[in-house]
Amino acid sequence: MILVQFGVYDFFAGAPGIKEILAHRLRMTNLQERAPRLVGESRSFNIVRYGDQYVAVTQELGTVEVSEIMLGRASRPPATKFILGRSLEELEPKIAAADALRHRDAPPMTNLQERVPRLVGESRSFNIVRYGDQYVAVAQELGTVEVAEILLGRASRPPATKFILGHSLEELEPMIAAADALRHRDAPPRLVETIGDHNIIEWNGRFFALLRLIGRVEVDNFEPNALPGFFSSGSLQQVRKDVLAWQAAPRWRRAADKLKARYIRHRLRGR
Repeated sequence: MILVQFGVYDFFAGAPGIKEILAHRLRMTNLQERAPRLVGESRSFNIVRYGDQYVAVTQELGTVEVSEIMLGRASRPPATKFILGRSLEELEPKIAAADALRHRDAPPMTNLQERVPRLVGESRSFNIVRYGDQYVAVAQELGTVEVAEILLGRASRPPATKFILGHSLEELEPMIAAADALRHRDAPPRLVETIGDHNIIEWNGRFFALLRLIGRVEVDNFEPNALPGFFSSGSLQQVRKDVLAWQAAPRWRRAADKLKARYIRHRLRGR
């Protein structure tokens, strides 16, 4: 059947519009197989990845069926509210220009009172919140915490081991990893979740993503560089991003990693 399809394509390759029609059908098929995925946001836009395209959808539109719009089944909003790009790099200046235009008369948000705490990540023991230009790791055992009230001095601050401050995620990550390791130093490895072909495991304050094909691995006794499709970080959110990036990698690369994973699994079983 594949040979016939290629034969038909070659036979009609010179006919006007045939290549374009086939390419359009292939593109539409690929789009139908993909699900929209939120990958970021700006002050006014949510950024969605759909197939091989990125879409910035203005938040004022509320819930938008991106797939229906991209497949031509629903009307497309104005270009100032529904911005397309082939990459985040292409989309970024367009979003910045649209944001600047929308908020050109608004005063700059420099006062902490004008900011709203936003959850940006988590570890085994902490929730990571961004508030203004600061990042805060709040121990989950504290339950609901009024981060704004604490940073504005209106509520007492929890102990430093349960309320960790930093000016960036990079600065906060090693402090969180150390606190997590201290809290769970005697705990065995724990399966956190499964994403596609990967298991995500937490151990000793860090998170590890391992291909499920490899099978059981002693996380405290292996060489990470020898494992295909392996990722680790002190941040669960970062490991999730790494796994999603791997899923979006070319098919040949993922196939090569899976083939190597099968070889490692057989080798481990033969011990």
